[in-house]
Amino acid sequence: MYNLGLTERVRLDDVVRGLDGLQVLGIAQPFLELLPMDVEPKRLDITYYHLKDISLEVNFEDLKQILAVLCLCRSSPHLKTINIEAVWDKESTFLCDEDIWIARLNKEEDIFNHLETVSLSGFKGTKNDLGFSQFILLNARDLMTFYIDWEESALMPEKLAVVEMMMQFHRASTIAEVIFKSKV
Repeated sequence: MYNLGLTERVRLDDVVRGLDGLQVLGIAQPFLELLPMDVEPKRLDITYYHLKDISLEVNFEDLKQILAVLCLCRSSPHLKTINIEAVWDKESTFLCDEDIWIARLNKEEDIFNHLETVSLSGFKGTKNDLGFSQFILLNARDLMTFYIDWEESALMPEKLAVVEMMMQFHRASTIAEVIFKSKV
């Protein structure tokens, strides 16, 4: 795993440029962003054909981080495993108040084509971590298992409603299982 050793926010495309042979990538807070918000690239300049496994800490309240993760995934066509630790930071530089998933919950051809396993911990069932989960289920045709571990502060009534909603999401993979690792 490549440890970036960063102490402040930097641009994702600047950090991974030149690492096209990368197979495993782990990035922790402070997370990376892409370009200014008036430009939302679909992909990075380089395609990471060898990247199979990513582990990320993602602030699901920060639109720039969510878009950076999607961009990295589109630029990594052979991803097999995604591990995400949700971070909830309302002090983020770009809070995401709008529902970004309304326009993004569409089937895409070139994302998650080989994804088999997803693990999402710190899950609250908010519009952004839920939308991200729905996007993966909609597009990952080889997905076998999607593990979800609840954030400690998630309350029982909300958990039950979210579980019910997730079980109704359309799935590209007919064998995908969503497994909640902590009590519902």
